Amino acid sequence: SRGLGDVYKRQIFYVGVVLAIAAWLLPLFIRLRLLDKTAQDFGRGNLTVRLPDNKMSYIKNIETEFNTMAERIQQLIKDNKLLSRAVSHDLKTPLARLRFGLETLKEEERKDRREIYHERIDNDLDKMESLIYTLLDYAKLDDAYIAINKKTINFVDFINAEESRLNPTSSANVAIAVSIPQAGAVMVSFDEHYLCMIFHNLVINAINHANKHVKLSV
Repeated sequence: SRGLGDVYKRQIFYVGVVLAIAAWLLPLFIRLRLLDKTAQDFGRGNLTVRLPDNKMSYIKNIETEFNTMAERIQQLIKDNKLLSRAVSHDLKTPLARLRFGLETLKEEERKDRREIYHERIDNDLDKMESLIYTLLDYAKLDDAYIAINKKTINFVDFINAEESRLNPTSSANVAIAVSIPQAGAVMVSFDEHYLCMIFHNLVINAINHANKHVKLSV
């Protein structure tokens, strides 16, 4: 009877070990199943699905990385749609002008007028090229490791220089005016390349929608 009792004790011990391991593995199994289901839903196109936060989860780091990845993919898709709409919208105007200019150029016989149309077509091509470079730069901004080269510049000098470049390309009915502070110097720290992108986008948009004047104040 003593040997039989020892067998029962060992069986109870092993059963207890198995139950303890099962109790320890059950939360892990539940979270893995949830991760599998969430990943499948995300793969089917439900980009808003996320893993609920659980501080006691054994795979919390994996779950956090999955949610971060899902958030980034969702944002990339949003940015891609935004970029597509921007390309479609902003290229329509210069393309329409090019088509109109080419058609007019075919019909125009006067040399002086043909030169004017040539110049306008060149300007529209420059605008399209500038837009394409801007969109490419915008796409690069998604890179987490993009190099920002900041330096201190006089913002007033920057505005005056960029305004002189934009004025000749603006519509004949729209004039750009700059109002600067009496001190004549406003020092700021910027990456000049991306500051140019922002400035040109804002001012060209203003030119396209203005009636007669675009006023810039520093």
